[in-house]
Amino acid sequence: YIRNTVNELPQQERSFFEARGVHDLLMIPVTFEGKLFGVISFENTEKKDNFSDDDLNFLVSIADLVKYYVRKYKSHDS
Repeated sequence: YIRNTVNELPQQERSFFEARGVHDLLMIPVTFEGKLFGVISFENTEKKDNFSDDDLNFLVSIADLVKYYVRKYKSHDS
């Protein structure tokens, strides 16, 4: 996962997020069968505080649900 402030990013990425008013990022990869399926992310535009461990745990739970349903869909489709 990625959890950091926009200020910690390389300049090109920092400029992209700063232009959108983003202060902090929380990104969780969603993988299926060892391959990247997608990314779920939260962007904090309200305050300049890092995301909490509770925020991280919530997003990990959502990513796990997505993986579960992708696996279920793929097995049903086979």
